[in-house]
Amino acid sequence: MTTSKSPRRVLQIAYDAACQALPAQRHKYSPKKFTQPQLLACLVLKEFSHLDYRGLADHLVDHTDLVSQIGMKTVPHFTTFQKAAQRLLLATPARKIFDAVLERALRDGVRKRRVPLAAVDDTGLESRHTSRYYVKRCASSGDRDQITTYAKYPKVVFVVDCSSHMILAAVPG
Repeated sequence: MTTSKSPRRVLQIAYDAACQALPAQRHKYSPKKFTQPQLLACLVLKEFSHLDYRGLADHLVDHTDLVSQIGMKTVPHFTTFQKAAQRLLLATPARKIFDAVLERALRDGVRKRRVPLAAVDDTGLESRHTSRYYVKRCASSGDRDQITTYAKYPKVVFVVDCSSHMILAAVPG
């Protein structure tokens, strides 16, 4: 597993890691049209290709070879991807998936058990795009620009392996 520009390879690795980390179905009475690993692999492809949910559904309709690669019979509706993202990206399932990816990297030789040099960094991320016009309009006095409009914003602390640039740990705050 190395850095890849191939959507097919990214999709396959995401699917393999999700199969290790997640059960096939969320509930015993689920409709069983799609498995959780299939939906998660599609969500990874969405982020890899910089698409939105509708764009992902259209992309998969156009590329049936990607759909058949992970064993899907049909392409889900875009709302299925939205609901799956809300459910799969919660803390517990995401931690299992993250651990499965790190285990795969260890098995493939991309990372070692002990990392000789690691970097720790935290970042404050805006939760949505803010235009300069909106920032200026929300400022208490309209004649000077305001740097930020939010007192609270999402924050993540990363531990990164310096040799492979792989994220070893991420703690949301």
